[in-house]
Amino acid sequence: MSHCVVVLEDQKRAGEATSEVIGLWDPDAAVEVVRSVREAQKVLSQRLHDTAYVIVDLLIEPSPADEQGDALVQWILENRSLRNVPVLILSSFPAMIRQLSPRIKQTVPYVSRTSDLSTIFEQLRPFIERARARFASGQEPAAP
Repeated sequence: MSHCVVVLEDQKRAGEATSEVIGLWDPDAAVEVVRSVREAQKVLSQRLHDTAYVIVDLLIEPSPADEQGDALVQWILENRSLRNVPVLILSSFPAMIRQLSPRIKQTVPYVSRTSDLSTIFEQLRPFIERARARFASGQEPAAP
């Protein structure tokens, strides 16, 4: 069953790498790599019913502070139609993780990009496999 996966990533190479990793463990995914919060919101609004999960890079350059990855995560959590879609945060900056709102820190898992690529890929795998299985079963993820 084909489904949408949205990846918010401003760096082209990192977006391609994330898309390739998703393809390894989720071959039915139609990956939409977007480069801005507004673009991600547009795709998510259009694909409400077939979005399996979202992967978000926190630092989106050269966007203003209110258009960083955490703004997208907050928007998803506040959106009644999307708040049960699993979200994973990727970040190279531990300070950005520490500055997230308590709600995001408590409900949204994150993977640090400070590790080597194979470690990052292995950390992504359980999230992708769980989200994919949950979407395929039609089961609603637990509400945050």
